[in-house]
Amino acid sequence: MPENEFLLLILLFLFGGFALLSAALKARARVTALLGIALAVIEGLSGMALMAAAVPTSGSLESAARMGILTAVLVALSSTVHMLKVRERNRVREASEGKRLYAAVKYGIDYGIDGNPSVTGDGLSEEEDSPEPGA
Repeated sequence: MPENEFLLLILLFLFGGFALLSAALKARARVTALLGIALAVIEGLSGMALMAAAVPTSGSLESAARMGILTAVLVALSSTVHMLKVRERNRVREASEGKRLYAAVKYGIDYGIDGNPSVTGDGLSEEEDSPEPGA
């Protein structure tokens, strides 16, 4: 096998690993759209198939290159759909934050660090009102 074919097979193998990693990260992003999940699974399977096709003893460079083109198309399509779903989720989250901010200003609700609401009072409690001993 010529050296340049071997290098191309290595690059295709690495791209298959990239597709597999990309699919794993998309699955971890908690986007629950059926289309996004299906595309991520297909992308992961395509990445594994490309890695198998790029092993020097498994087949020809031509078949591995075709699999690489198919994997690149799936990665691009899956990434585009994932990006659209994440943007949609962020828009919903921003709208929700606006409603929570309005409620916090209107009713004096304090959203702490943990995100749980607690109603704050305007006055001081009895502990804060009493003078400290020894002062």
